[in-house]
Amino acid sequence: MTKNLFEYCTYVVREEQADKYREAGIDDLLVIPAGAVHNFMTTFYWIIENTPEEVICIVDDDIPEEIKEFDFSELHAECEIPEWVYDCHTHQGKAMGKTKIEMIRDEQAALQPLQLSLFDDGDWSQFVEPKRAEGNMSAREEAVYKPFAARRKRYY
Repeated sequence: MTKNLFEYCTYVVREEQADKYREAGIDDLLVIPAGAVHNFMTTFYWIIENTPEEVICIVDDDIPEEIKEFDFSELHAECEIPEWVYDCHTHQGKAMGKTKIEMIRDEQAALQPLQLSLFDDGDWSQFVEPKRAEGNMSAREEAVYKPFAARRKRYY
């Protein structure tokens, strides 16, 4: 079981699966409400938005053998974490007022070597426009988004 591989493990499961996990002896659950997710990506973002942990690692139950055999004691207690890690999904990033557009911009800039793939040159309006239409976009978010979007393609 995955929980036996890590020092700390919370299973994220859909509401309809929760009882089966409890019956299997897994008590540390974060339960996704029915209808809240529809595919891998909505599940992934639900986890990011709803976990209280500062750093998360999403691991499926079918972990490859090379990860199972990794000696985590070899990890350095103090490692240099790049600034872009602290984005709108972390406590530090939220405290700094980081926006989703800054996350997209900064994480893409950190890719080495940069290999553009589908929508990397897009303005990400599909994620911004609903918030803007609802009047939930702050002046800071607007100030970050406008120059970002001006240099990119609109796909939606």
